[in-house]
Amino acid sequence: MTLIELFLELANPNEMGKSRKIYATDFVGKYSKLRSGNGYKWPERLPYTFIREGRGDNWCIELTGKKDTIIQRPIRKDIREVLMSGEPKCAHSNSGSLSSDKLIIDHRNGRYNDPRVLVVETQSEEDFQVLSNRFNLMKRSDCVDCVSTGLRFDAKKLGYPKSVCSGSLEYEGSCVGCYWYGPREFRESL
Repeated sequence: MTLIELFLELANPNEMGKSRKIYATDFVGKYSKLRSGNGYKWPERLPYTFIREGRGDNWCIELTGKKDTIIQRPIRKDIREVLMSGEPKCAHSNSGSLSSDKLIIDHRNGRYNDPRVLVVETQSEEDFQVLSNRFNLMKRSDCVDCVSTGLRFDAKKLGYPKSVCSGSLEYEGSCVGCYWYGPREFRESL
């Protein structure tokens, strides 16, 4: 069994490609091979997106989705340059890029169902935001949940006093008003 197959057996991802957090301390018995001394490089070869946190025995990995379901969605070069110019900050955490968590350009509409935004010639800067990779993966997971349940992300889970800043928790044809559509705008609406 390869390290990837061994890990996937332990993680047991669901049909959406999500798993519980798997800690380095779970790598016992037949899974002890996963505790390699190579800095845990094998996760990069997983056919899933994931969040990796910690070091040593506090190290953990959580699968967040299948890589094969990720479709390339181009972003126009001039938009990338504007959003990443100066000292860009993550819209969620308001922090800059860290060596372990780089900043990326994110589509605000996590459903990717606006054809105008999918065509580079008709995109605008307002269609995108800067998020750290970690929070982009969290957003992606919450957007997948929204698609499957029809319920938008509830910002009360983050401690905010309201769930959405416009509309209802039920998805009604637009992501506008959901926390992940624009964390800065959401906080300004409070």
